[in-house]
Amino acid sequence: MKKLLAFFSLIIPFTSFSQSSSISTIPLGASSRLSFEGDLQSILIGQGAGNINSTGQFNTYIGSLNGSNNTDGKRNVAIGSNAGMNNTSGSYNINLGVIAGLQNLEGLGNINIGDGAGYSDLYGDYNVRI
Repeated sequence: MKKLLAFFSLIIPFTSFSQSSSISTIPLGASSRLSFEGDLQSILIGQGAGNINSTGQFNTYIGSLNGSNNTDGKRNVAIGSNAGMNNTSGSYNINLGVIAGLQNLEGLGNINIGDGAGYSDLYGDYNVRI
């Protein structure tokens, strides 16, 4: 238990945010989403995760810079450093692996599994890459 408390005491001081309404979002990590303007209901873990998200909801970003350019994309999952980093408004995407889905801007319903999977696809919809 002491190790777990020590872990959180190292992470939480680097995470700051302000809120203007009901929030169910969990931000952990330096520069992970600094302010919220709605009920985003997202999990943002890692440096810069979900950093500029404004209206996107139900996103899960775990890893450095995951979803850092997302503004209004919804229901995305990105796990692995820089996964889904350039997504702005794409929704229902799953990116698992380092730089998986990195360049996707507005694509819908893509599944990218593995390091670099779907790296260069900008607007594709409903693709599966393993």
